[in-house]
Amino acid sequence: MACTIFRARPEGEPAFQDKSLFFLGVSVPLWFNRGFKLENLFKPQGDIMKKLARFGLGLALLASLGTPALAHDDATLDAMTTPNGGQLRMAGAYHLELVVVQDSPTPRENPVTVYLTDHAGQKLPAAGAKGKVTLLSGKQKTEISLSPAGDNKLSGKGSYASSPTLKAIVAITFPDGRTEQARFAPLLPKVHDHSPHGPQH
Repeated sequence: MACTIFRARPEGEPAFQDKSLFFLGVSVPLWFNRGFKLENLFKPQGDIMKKLARFGLGLALLASLGTPALAHDDATLDAMTTPNGGQLRMAGAYHLELVVVQDSPTPRENPVTVYLTDHAGQKLPAAGAKGKVTLLSGKQKTEISLSPAGDNKLSGKGSYASSPTLKAIVAITFPDGRTEQARFAPLLPKVHDHSPHGPQH
């Protein structure tokens, strides 16, 4: 690879020849001619800057999309210690923690509570949101409406028993009209993380 340093430009010769150094993926002219500024040596030229910017943005998006998908699977969430003792599930940009009673062997009127947080575990206000919980146990199906109950909590009441086979579908509609949904098995035995640093998130 050849380049010419500090020479006078012959009359009629273009300001920059087609000789260049491929430096970090950027074609950088090395002809030092009259009027050339040294700082321009490391400035990507023309649409190369745009291509590099798009490439970098693409890598950043892949990193941001790939990591949460692995970090928020059900097994990982089940291994986490939740603030209110419920089961945690991911719903879009949110985490939903479902809390049901654990000491009702027969169906009766029992409370259901859902707590809203982001993926970092920060509380999200429940004001303006609404929701519905569908509980399934054997042939029994119960639908419970949820309404804001202060802080990041939505709650309601309905008839159900504390069965290990209890399944739940939670749908939350947020103030902007978007609805997110998650499925739970809230009374299954929890998987405990025994790593020295606790569950990773």
